[in-house]
This record gives sequence, C-alpha cells and structure tokens, in this order.
Amino acid sequence: MDSIKPAVVLVIVVGLIAMMFWVFTSKMEAATFNSVTGKSVTTWQAMWIELRVQEPSK
Repeated sequence: MDSIKPAVVLVIVVGLIAMMFWVFTSKMEAATFNSVTGKSVTTWQAMWIELRVQEPSK
C-alpha cells in the first residue's frame, strides 16, 4: 500500500496541473473572443464550445 501512495499523488498532481492549464487557456480564449466580438462569453462556455469569430470585429 505504501508503494502505491506516491503514484496516486503523482497522478492527482498531474491531473490538477492539466485542469489548471485547461481553465487558463479557456479563460484567455473567452477574454479574446469577448474583446474581438463585443459579446459576453464565460470561461465555462469557452471550456465546452469552440468559439469562432465569423463576423467583422466591432
């Protein structure tokens, strides 16, 4: 049991780092989309949908 504990901790830490990276990139994507289009998109929405600018900027 003691030999598995470091591996579990490592998997959890790597998972948390990956999640933080995903949230950060989604936050940046939402902010960029909002500034270019003038619309209001949240980080949560940016995490689950692909945002595209298909109209002229404001």
